[in-house]
Amino acid sequence: MTAGRNPAPINPPIPRKDQRISAKDQRDLRDAALAGVPRVRPTAQIAGLPGAGRVQAGAVQVAAFEIVRALGDYLVCKVVLETGEAGTATVNVAKPWQLRRTPFDGQTVNGIAYAYTGDNARTGTDSEDNTEDQQVTPDYFAGARILAIRGITGGTGVSVVQEQGGNVRPAWQDLNDAGRVWAQT
Repeated sequence: MTAGRNPAPINPPIPRKDQRISAKDQRDLRDAALAGVPRVRPTAQIAGLPGAGRVQAGAVQVAAFEIVRALGDYLVCKVVLETGEAGTATVNVAKPWQLRRTPFDGQTVNGIAYAYTGDNARTGTDSEDNTEDQQVTPDYFAGARILAIRGITGGTGVSVVQEQGGNVRPAWQDLNDAGRVWAQT
């Protein structure tokens, strides 16, 4: 926008706080606000998520999951159904990058050497051999609910070895809405 130029007026004008507006003016304001915003067109069914409907390929989706088990880089979860109950099929959900084991185990980051003692526990040692035991808090525990996202450009970066052989990359990643972090124990 060029300095000194006023943007085009909105038609109808934005109402005052105490002013009532007609339904037509409400629609016009909504349309003006959404002008240029791309619309998601239904093109692909999302398997295994009841009520999820259809979304455009590459679109982002958020869903609720119940944790079954927490591992180093991912969580084994069940989808939370519209009834509020957990489904039966399991889905692998990647942990947020900062809470994963693989990027840090045996690595030195900002002068701290990390050695993992479990999937959700580690020891950090600085250059003066001071150590600190850490664990993820709040804990990832069986029955806890999380929100996860899929449709991330570039994927989650996690690879899961399958029992029957081969690897699979989880499409879902925990949004960390509980604010989990590494903390001293």
